[in-house]
Amino acid sequence: MCLFTGGTASYRDGNSNKTAPGNECTAGDRYTVPAGGQSATLLLSSKQTVAKALILVDRPVAIVPSNIDPSLSWNLANCHSVELWPVVEGIALTNAFGVELGVTEQEYGGIFPHVSCANHCCGLNTAIKWDPATFSVSMYSLRDVQAGEEIHNQYIDVLALAPNDGPSSPNTTFDAARAELRDWRNTHTQDSSLGQRDMCRSDDVVIESSLRALELVRQEGLWGMQVPFMEDLALSYAVLGDEERFRVWAEKVVELCCGQDPKRAHKFAQWLADPVV
Repeated sequence: MCLFTGGTASYRDGNSNKTAPGNECTAGDRYTVPAGGQSATLLLSSKQTVAKALILVDRPVAIVPSNIDPSLSWNLANCHSVELWPVVEGIALTNAFGVELGVTEQEYGGIFPHVSCANHCCGLNTAIKWDPATFSVSMYSLRDVQAGEEIHNQYIDVLALAPNDGPSSPNTTFDAARAELRDWRNTHTQDSSLGQRDMCRSDDVVIESSLRALELVRQEGLWGMQVPFMEDLALSYAVLGDEERFRVWAEKVVELCCGQDPKRAHKFAQWLADPVV
């Protein structure tokens, strides 16, 4: 449970006892939250933002364990019932996303004053990265975002099936593309190891499947899925001894991961500096 005292946020679980500064948000010139009265909130880009740019850094107003006793929830309630303020309850149920606190016995979800204002979209234009050391979440752009464009966040699986009204439904093509990507995601680990053992597979099998996946990623706007395919392309060309094409895809990995996945970016940057290693 997240407790707020005197401008600091503290979380405790077992032997864990950490504190972080009170809520603050940075990089706020890149976005705005329009005043909407009682209507739903949203995030809008206030200026053109290039891919991989930091949009904001946010700290949680509440962190709740997944299996909290319902009676404890009511004991911790403020002063309004769910019937009186159902919107608040809805935000807690739908706009929270998982955060890691360094303990494995429990799953946690966090509500953030700015990031949680973003609506869900299957074609995400941002990614978020939780940092337990600073007790904050950073939001990065996955592609170029135009001024005035809505900024989205992910709350459900972007590859989940959409409501379908029959064979002629526009969702049919939508689901077919996502089903193909979903199959890749579910079998990727097995396929990668199989490719190393099966000498009968052609040299370009991973390359062709990754290029096909990137085509679907662009088609469906699933920008958050592109890095693993780019990584596979870079490593495949490295194995084939094609340094020029390895550099093309490795540079893309570094560019997209420098903010949201610095360890991966550093690894590929080292390989780019000395591909022979």
